[in-house]
Amino acid sequence: MDWDFIGKVIAATAALGTASFGLVDASKALRGGISNVGFGFIRKALQPFQAALKLIDDKDPVV
Repeated sequence: MDWDFIGKVIAATAALGTASFGLVDASKALRGGISNVGFGFIRKALQPFQAALKLIDDKDPVV
């Protein structure tokens, strides 16, 4: 195993994470960006599955 390669993989992963953080942070300048999506978006996305979700047992959802 080449330790130099592992170092490059770690550095590339860190750079990707930093770039992703920068994009998300920069999007906040445009009316709040992705951080304004919130729970309402999730609720709207799950609305077509509401009937199926009501069948799930709250105490044991993995039946």
